[in-house]
Amino acid sequence: MRARCRAGRVLAALLCVASGTALAAPEDQLLAEFAGEFREPQRRCAWAAGHFDSIERRLSLYREELSTIRVTVDGVMVGDSASGAVQLLAFESRLVGPASVAITLDQRRANALDRLKPGRRIDISFTDRAGRTHAMFCGPAAIVQADAATLRTVVVALIPRLGKELRSSAKFLNQTCVQTLVQVAADAGLGADQYLQRSRKAVAETVRDSQATWPFMRQLAWQCGLELVLKSDGRFAITEANFAAPSAPAARSWTQLSWVDIARQLASNQGRTTEARLTSAYPRITVAQTVDDDAFLLDVSIAARASAWYMPGKLLLAEDGLWSTMPPAPVLPSGASDLLLKRVVVTGSAGSQRSFTRRVADARIQSQDPERIPAVEAALLLGSDMPAATLPAMPLADGARIASALDAVLVRLDGQAGDTAERRFLRDLVRVHRPTLHHLYRLRPDGAPALEAIGR
Repeated sequence: MRARCRAGRVLAALLCVASGTALAAPEDQLLAEFAGEFREPQRRCAWAAGHFDSIERRLSLYREELSTIRVTVDGVMVGDSASGAVQLLAFESRLVGPASVAITLDQRRANALDRLKPGRRIDISFTDRAGRTHAMFCGPAAIVQADAATLRTVVVALIPRLGKELRSSAKFLNQTCVQTLVQVAADAGLGADQYLQRSRKAVAETVRDSQATWPFMRQLAWQCGLELVLKSDGRFAITEANFAAPSAPAARSWTQLSWVDIARQLASNQGRTTEARLTSAYPRITVAQTVDDDAFLLDVSIAARASAWYMPGKLLLAEDGLWSTMPPAPVLPSGASDLLLKRVVVTGSAGSQRSFTRRVADARIQSQDPERIPAVEAALLLGSDMPAATLPAMPLADGARIASALDAVLVRLDGQAGDTAERRFLRDLVRVHRPTLHHLYRLRPDGAPALEAIGR
């Protein structure tokens, strides 16, 4: 294994080492499903995951011009909606737990099903009719359930979410970002190896503002164009990043124009005409644009409680009521473990026409089952362009039992002999990622027994 890993580029070698890591320590068992979060380069996946919160809006905008949805595992194509392999996607965001997606696949049409295992990286994107790709999701698979009777496989993938434990603040003076990373690693008892082609300038002051060790290190590495990986030998590898996120667009000011005028100009820039199905009079506004045209078009239209969506050759504006109601500020009901904020479903339907719907739940109704009834539910039905499927049942185990079992695991591991700096760092990662682990083990049918067996 080591001889093979020496060949090729540094990042490929590090990945080779990470992939050969045996899950020997109990901490590795706890973190196995999202070990890629710290064992593999994450910049590209973190950039794609950053698009999750805008999924509902962008699907509304591209409801007619979405061509196909693609799902890959570790970069290998699993299937798409056009072929019928991808039958349903359900994106969910929660007040406490991690963002997630449930994917229903047709086993007869999907590829590379043997690669679908917990911990593997799931990437979802859609392509519009102009051939442009739009990132939607990137995160590790947590649950993979294959049903031989229905010939369907359901995959649930997560975007790991950080909790509030182990946060602290510090200042680092007159150091390069690499020196700061090495110092923070040393403070955790871990070494760091540098594989760098260029030097960095010292920064007068770097501030760690109420952050746990790993989130701070990862953020600093991102700011400096670096990848940070915890190798299987318990040392960090600091390398040059081979992925750069697209640059933010130049700021632009719109002065004394109505949002409709702004939308017309944005459409014209794309060679589209505008059809406005509007009856209201809208005031002129002055506003700064700091995001791309798609995002800005959505911002100004939704602020006016109207919809905007693309059709071949044109932009349609309508007062259809989709955005007239917004959910109240989220409040976790007494006794509840979490609150389901939003669910966005994409699937097919019996008819040939496409539709986009959005509904805000009555707060009293949602309070009856806050973890399963979303505050907002949106659905994009692609008609005959995608197979129709129903939402898979994914029951959640008792939250209190899982929380207790997770606490007990940490107590057992803290008291074990043969402790090392790497194991302590991994346990800190468990505590920092507690919201993700709590949700993950609630999803697993064997979640509580699995936790109760770790470290015995």
